[in-house]
Amino acid sequence: PDITDQEEALELIGKTAQVEFVSPDGGILLTGEDVKNAVGVYQTSSLGVETPVVSLEFTENGAKLFAEATEQYYGQIIEIKLDGEVISAPTVNAVITDGKAIIEGMSSITEASNLAMLIKAGALPVELTVAEVKTIGATLGQNALQSSLRAAAIGILLVFVFMIIIYRVPGFLSCIALSIYIILYLFIMSLMKVTLTLPGVAGIVLSIGMAVDANVIIFERVREEMMLGKTLLPSINTGFSRAFASIIDANVTTIIAAVVLFLMGTGTVKGFALTLMIGIIVSMFTSLTVTKKLMKIMQGTNILNSHKCYGVKEVTQ
Repeated sequence: PDITDQEEALELIGKTAQVEFVSPDGGILLTGEDVKNAVGVYQTSSLGVETPVVSLEFTENGAKLFAEATEQYYGQIIEIKLDGEVISAPTVNAVITDGKAIIEGMSSITEASNLAMLIKAGALPVELTVAEVKTIGATLGQNALQSSLRAAAIGILLVFVFMIIIYRVPGFLSCIALSIYIILYLFIMSLMKVTLTLPGVAGIVLSIGMAVDANVIIFERVREEMMLGKTLLPSINTGFSRAFASIIDANVTTIIAAVVLFLMGTGTVKGFALTLMIGIIVSMFTSLTVTKKLMKIMQGTNILNSHKCYGVKEVTQ
């Protein structure tokens, strides 16, 4: 990330920095495996001048070895080598027991940061062979978003087909209600100026699934009432009232989870939680009001009021 020059990227990730702390007699005191962390920072000298350095923090074993080395070679030079080349040759002026050290001689903070990166990578050296070089730009995100929207459209279409096949007339009405839901949802998202991301698309699709779930509960309750011999209008009223508590409970628990994600999450997680919360609230409105209104309108027209249109056999008293 943040590197636009391919050659620079290859140079950084293609090298394995073999860090060695070498004694005056040529013995290896520590290696990159003993380094816990390395970071490029500014160090302020006694004169108040800031110079870039690499700050090293050793592992527990590394700190012990470094303390022994500085004690043994006090007043002498311990060379720090990177891939066999001396990058720093400080004189030991004190016994260092806190497990920390610095590498001086950096020309810029960028050089210090790059060296720190190489040192951390050198803790587990591997040989890398470049197999392919590719620059990932904004078009990747655009293609991924288009693919996700296409997948969402296919999923919604399959849901429509399923609802019509299983629930017939109510299923068709639920498709109209879901279409209204999607329009309201996108309208609210536009008013709130919500940025649509891939997790956001996932939240939209999931909330559509929750809306379908509510319709399924309602239609099953309506069917149960019709199977008891009730006419359509009483079945609709009773079915919706019986389904109300279950729908509220299921959606409220999901909203609680979404609120937690929004408050504790970051970045795209917040986007997913926000779209999910908006979708659930809108879906409850369309499921409990729009779908019911459409079914009552259909019942009032006396068109397709046969029990068979609702997947229920006629019950004779």
